[in-house]
Amino acid sequence: MLSSTSTAETVPSTTDVTALTITDTPSTITATGKFRVRPVIKKRCPSCNILINKNNLPKHMERKHADQSVLDINETFQLTSQCIDETNGIFAVLKVIKGHGVPLHVQYQTFGENNKVLCESNECQINIDVAQRSGITSYQCMHISAASFCKSLVEQVSLKEDILTEMVRGKWFSEKKKKECLALQQLANSSCVPLSVHTSIGISPAKKFISVFEPNVTAYSRLGRVMVVYNTRLDSWHCPCTKLRRSCLHKYVAKWHLFQTQPELFQTGGSPHKPHSEGDDVADNSHVYPPKGLGLEYMVNYILQNKKIPAVLPEDVCLPSPRKDYPQNLCPIETVCQECPEDVLLGDPMLVTQNATILTNWCIVKDVTTYCKQCPQCGMFYRYQEWKDGLHNFNDHIILDIPLCLTLRNLLQVHTSVSRAVEFLQLTTGVEFPPPDTILHAYLQFEALTDHKYKYSCPTCGDHPPVVIMGVHKQTASPLSENDIEKPPEDFKGEDDVIRSLCGECGVASAGSRSDLILRLSSEMKSRQIFDKIYSKIWSASGGWGVIMCPCGIVYSLKCNLRAESPQDFADLLLSWQHMPNVIIYDFAQAFATHTNLRASEKLPFSPFEGCLLEPTQANIELARCGQLNVSLPWLDKKNRVADPHGHPVTGSSNHYVLCDRFHDSSTEDGDVLRKLSLVPQLADKVSSETAEHLFAQMKKNDYFLNMSLPSTHLFLMRNIIHYYNENKASKLSTRSTKSLEIQLTEAVLGTF
Repeated sequence: MLSSTSTAETVPSTTDVTALTITDTPSTITATGKFRVRPVIKKRCPSCNILINKNNLPKHMERKHADQSVLDINETFQLTSQCIDETNGIFAVLKVIKGHGVPLHVQYQTFGENNKVLCESNECQINIDVAQRSGITSYQCMHISAASFCKSLVEQVSLKEDILTEMVRGKWFSEKKKKECLALQQLANSSCVPLSVHTSIGISPAKKFISVFEPNVTAYSRLGRVMVVYNTRLDSWHCPCTKLRRSCLHKYVAKWHLFQTQPELFQTGGSPHKPHSEGDDVADNSHVYPPKGLGLEYMVNYILQNKKIPAVLPEDVCLPSPRKDYPQNLCPIETVCQECPEDVLLGDPMLVTQNATILTNWCIVKDVTTYCKQCPQCGMFYRYQEWKDGLHNFNDHIILDIPLCLTLRNLLQVHTSVSRAVEFLQLTTGVEFPPPDTILHAYLQFEALTDHKYKYSCPTCGDHPPVVIMGVHKQTASPLSENDIEKPPEDFKGEDDVIRSLCGECGVASAGSRSDLILRLSSEMKSRQIFDKIYSKIWSASGGWGVIMCPCGIVYSLKCNLRAESPQDFADLLLSWQHMPNVIIYDFAQAFATHTNLRASEKLPFSPFEGCLLEPTQANIELARCGQLNVSLPWLDKKNRVADPHGHPVTGSSNHYVLCDRFHDSSTEDGDVLRKLSLVPQLADKVSSETAEHLFAQMKKNDYFLNMSLPSTHLFLMRNIIHYYNENKASKLSTRSTKSLEIQLTEAVLGTF
C-alpha cells in the first residue's frame, strides 16, 4: 500500500548547481482505489539556501533577492551619502545597500556654469552614457539619485604641519614623505579642494573611510579623489592605487588626518598600533598567514635550509602514475619549533584553504585542504613542504606533482616553453589549468629548492681545462653572413644609415629624411607586433650571453652581457678563474689579448708575445701565410716534468695563448696569422671550433620564450637550462669513456692469451 508521503530523496541536477528535492504527494484516486502520485519538486535557493517549491522560486527571487540596481531611490528610501566637497559637488555614497562595500565618489553639481553629473562606478557611467545616447537625458544611477537627496555635510578639517612633524619625530614615516604630503596639501589648496575628508557613512564601525585628493585623473580616481580604508581591527590600510601592504602618498595623508583627529588610534602603550619603519603598512601581523616582513624571511630561510629537494630523486617519486592516490589533507609534519632553543610544541593546525589543487600530468585533484602551524613562543609559521610525498607546495593553493615538474624540466631541454606545455596538458586532460605564468613560477620555485651543485665541470677536462673556447650567443642572430656583405664603395667614409635599414627590416617605409624615419618608427611602435620586431633588431646589437666552454662542449662560465660584445666581458670571466687556461680560442683574439694585458699589466696574463704562438717577425708571418709553419705545444699531450712557476696544474706550463677560431683563419692579418689554430698540431685535429656554434644553435631555439620573460626569470632559466645541458653532456661523455675503457681492457686481456 503506498503511503501518502514518501521519504524525500535528493536528486542531483545536471543543469543547475542547486539541488532538487522530490516529494511524493497524493494527486488523484484511480478506479482501483489507489493513489496516483504527483511529485512536488523543490529547489534550493542559491541566495538564502532555503528549500522551496520549484514553481515558487522565481517569485521568491523577485521578492527577496531583487537586483539592488533596479530599486527606486527616493527621499524616504535611499543609499547613505555625505557631501565631502560642497564647492565642487563631490559626494561619498555607499556602493551597495547591504554589505560592507567601500563608499564611492559621485559628482552632482547642477548649479553654476560647470554642470557635472558623474558616477565613479564604471558600470553606472556606461549605463548613463547609453541612456543619454538613447535620448533618456533624465536617467540617473542609484548613486547619483542618492546624492541628489543628500542633506549631510562633512565638517572640513585643515591638517596642521605641526602634527606631521610630530609623526616624523615618532618615526611614523620619513622627512621625505612629510615633504610629499605638504606638497600635495599645497596643490589641493591651490585647486580649491579639500586635501582629506573623513566620511562616516561606512556601515562597519571598525573601518575608517578617508577621501584623499588625487590631482591626476586615473582609473581609480576618476573624480580626482581616492577612498583610503583603515581597518582598526586588522590594523591594515587599503588604497585603490596600490596593492595591500604597499605604501602610497594617499595612505600617508590618511594617517596624517587620523593622527590629528583621532590620536587614540595611534597609541603605543600596550596597543597593537605601534610606529613602524617606512614602507610598512601593517604594524602587527604576527598572527596573519602568510606572514610578511621578517616572519616571511624566517619561514623562507627555514624551508631553504631544511626542505631542499635532492638533485637525484628516488625512482618512486619520479615516475608518473595515473592511478596514484593523492592526499586530500596537507599538514606540516613538524610538532615542535625548530628555531626556539627549547622544545616548544607548535599550536594546533590552522586552516589555510579547502580549495587547493594538485596539478599532475593526468588530471587536476581539487578540494585539497592545506594547513599551517605556528610557534606560540617565537611566532614562526610552518607550512606543508614534503617532497617525499611526491608533491611540491607552491603557495598552499597550488601544489605540483613532482613528475609534472620533471616533465616541465625535460620539455625545456627540448626547447618547449612552459606556456606550450600547459596548453598541451589542457588538450590532453580536457581540464583547465592555472595561467602559464603561475605554473612557471611554481616550477621555478621547485628548481630553486632543488639541491643543485652547479658543477660546470667536464669529466674529461677536469675542473681546470687547459684549452677553452669563447663565444657569444646573441638573442637574435643576424640573417647575413660575412660572405653576403658587399664591399663598400670607394667613397665610403665609415658612415651608415642604420635607421633606414631598420625600417626596411621592420616593414616600415624607408623613404624620406632621417627625421621622417624616426617619427615613422615612433608611430609604428604603438603596434605590439612592430614593437617586437624593432626590439628584436635592436637587441641583436646588444651583448647577449658570453660563454666559455671546453672542447668537449661543457660550459664553464656564463655571463649575461648588458652591452655589445667586448673583450672586457670575457676578461671579467677569465680573470676570476683560479687557473687561467693555456690556450684560449676566440674570434677577436688580438683585441682580447691587448685589453686583458692592459687590465692586468702587473702580471701580463697573455705571454709570451702577447698571446701569439711566435714572435711577430716578418719572417714568421710569411712562413705562417705560406703554410710552412708549425708550433708544437707538447705539454698539451703530456705535463712538463718540471712545472713552470705559476704553471697550469694540468700542463705545468705558464704560457698563455689567444688563438683565432678556425672559421676566421682567412680573415687574419699581419701578426694575427701567428694566432691560427691550425698552426698547433696538438689542437688541429682534437679541438673542434664548431662546438660553440652547435651550442648557440640549440640556445637560439629558446629565444622565443626567454626574450619575453622578466630579467630575473631569464637569468634563472638560462642558468638552469645550461646546468641540465652540462649534466646531460657530462653523462654521455662518462658513458662513452666507460665503454671505451671496457673495450681497451677486453682487448688487453685477450691479447695475453
